This record gives sequence, structure tokens and C-alpha cells, in this order.
Amino acid sequence: MIIKMLTKQPVSQLIIVLLGCLFSVGALFGFVNWMLSQSSLSKLFFVTLSIIALFNWGFYIIQRSIGRNNPYTDQITALLIFIIFIFVSLYNPMEFNEMWVFLLFFPMFINLLGNHQVSVVWSIVFVGYFIIFNVLDPSYQGFDEQVQLFMIISRSLFGIGSLLLGLMILHVFKQNTENIGELYFQKQKKQIINILHSFIPVVERKTQTSREEIDEMSFLLKRLINKYGLRDIQDWKIDLLCLLHFVSRVKLPDYLFEKEGKLTEFEFNVVEEHCYMAEEILSGVPELNEIKEIFLYHHERIDGRGYPYQLSGDQVPIFSQMLGIVEVYLALTTPRSYRPAISQEKAYAEIMKESGIAYREDILKAFGEVIKQDTHNVSKTLLRFDQIHA
Repeated sequence: MIIKMLTKQPVSQLIIVLLGCLFSVGALFGFVNWMLSQSSLSKLFFVTLSIIALFNWGFYIIQRSIGRNNPYTDQITALLIFIIFIFVSLYNPMEFNEMWVFLLFFPMFINLLGNHQVSVVWSIVFVGYFIIFNVLDPSYQGFDEQVQLFMIISRSLFGIGSLLLGLMILHVFKQNTENIGELYFQKQKKQIINILHSFIPVVERKTQTSREEIDEMSFLLKRLINKYGLRDIQDWKIDLLCLLHFVSRVKLPDYLFEKEGKLTEFEFNVVEEHCYMAEEILSGVPELNEIKEIFLYHHERIDGRGYPYQLSGDQVPIFSQMLGIVEVYLALTTPRSYRPAISQEKAYAEIMKESGIAYREDILKAFGEVIKQDTHNVSKTLLRFDQIHA
């Protein structure tokens, strides 16, 4: 139970808890030793560690009240640790001659916080204090100049080694954090894809369309992106975007898929709602924000008469434009219950009427080159989860 509670705490608080436990145990042993020996040195040791432990636990209470999301929590934690190290190194209750060794642990504690900015700032502070401490260290007295020089060089090398070890700790900590984050994201992505796949049969029954449209849209989008010269979107994102687009139809009433003629204002508002499907499904997953944005704006027009936000010109993302164009093209070339499909050439001609009005001319030109090729020579295999890869 205690271990589970500790593992849920942020690293900054765990370090303070660790230091608090160490100094509390030290104070307890110091008290026992004082009671048994009644020496002034053991009393001094007990009082010193008790003060540090109380100071440490007091700060822990303050730290808990500040909260883990405060941007200054790590800096304040580093400051506390530095104060403790200064106090112990200067006060030196046990009169330890090699107190500089104690200072070598400071970079390691600081880098356990896993904060690069904190590491840089307090490593510089450590170097400055370590130099001053060693220059003023009285333990050099009684040795000739050569021995003193050797001691200074050896301590400096140990200090550099301590900094390097601290940086290694920071690197490993960040690497593990990134790995854990990636594993968690892959788990979230798999759950989202499984949820979307569960809706495919429902959409097919509602709309009398086939899941093959997912593959066709993905195929055309990838060809269009490649022809246009963009390389900054991964294939799995396109596959997920197309899957999401197909499933978004589940939000619409069944009768709309068979209705001919103009939609009423109410029906049009209902249709607009499907643009928010990505926000509803992908919210809370920062790695999928790009997909969410592309989907949200795929019905916007460069003339500002689109929906849901009436964006215009360059405000409309290029990928959203591409998705909108492919959507219209597939809608025109796919038969519906109320009308037959039209040819690729006629569909492209219809879309070109919106050139410079709804869609960018350069994107439509690239799309025209794509559909001149054998665009429907696309695998009819059902899009499975193992096809959507990072």
C-alpha cells in the first residue's frame, strides 16, 4: 500500500520523501547514541539532523500544497536540496574531513528530477559552490604545494565525473519517460482503432455503402499527398483519418443517406455535427491533434463559406482541403440508392468548378494528375488494425 502511494507521487516529491526519511532515521540513531553516550558530539549530531529533517518534512507539506503542475516545483525542490547540502557541508556536525565527497551526490539528486532546465541551472550552481568550498577547505593545510595541487586536481576530476553521472541519470530518465509515453500512446491508439472498427458494420447498414471506401480514400489521399510533394504526415495517420471519416457517418440519421434535393436548415446543422467526431473520439491524446484538426476543417472552403468555423484562404489546412476533395470525388463516383455513379472525368470536372472558390487550384491540379492514373486499382482487402502502423 505504501509503495503504491509512493509510486504515484511525482519524482520531485519522492526525492524530498527520500531525504526526509534518511535524515529522520539519522536523527533517531543520533538520539539513541546521545542517550547511551551522553556526549556533546552525539547531541550535536542529533540536533543537526533533527533540524534538517523537520525542515525537509515542512517543505514536503508545502510542496504538496503547491501541486505537481506548478512550473516552479522542480526549481524549488532543487533549491531545498542545495540548502541542505550547503548546511551539512558547512556545519559538518561529525567533523568529517572529506566533506567534499558528500557534495558529489548533489548532481545525482538534481538530475533525478528529469528536468533539463533545472539540471543546467543547478549544475552551474554546483560547480561554483564546489570550487569555492574546495578553495576555502582548511583540510589542505599542512600539505606542501604539490600535494595540494594533486588534491585539487583529483577533487576536480571527481566533480566532473559527478556531473557526467548526473547527466547520464537525466538521459536515462528522459529515455524511459519517452518509452513509457510511447507505449501508452500505442495502447490508446489501438483502443481508438478498435472502437472505430466496431462501428464499421453499423455504418455499412445505415448508409448501404462498403468499408472498401476506407481503402479507396486512403489510397487516393496518399497518392495526392505524394503528388503534391508533402512528406510530413505518416501513412498510419492517413489510414486512421480515413477510418474515422467513414465511421463519422454513424452520427447522421438514416434517412439523410437516401434523401434527394436540398437539406433543411436543421438537417444541415445535423450534418455539420460529424466534423466534431474526431474531437469527441481523439480528445485527450495530444499525438493525434493533427488528425483531429484535419478532420475538423475538411468541410471549410477558401472563400469562407464552409463549416463549421467559416475559415478562409490559408486558414484552411492543406490536408483538410485534400480530404474534402477526395470525399467529394468518392461521393460522386460511388453509386447511391437515389442516383447512379458518374465517371471519374465528370466527377473531376464537377470538382474543378470550385477551383479557387472552395478548393485551392494547385491541389486540384495535383489531384487531376492522380486520377488520370489507375486510381481504382486499389486493394479491396478490409482495412485491419495491423495495416495501421506507426
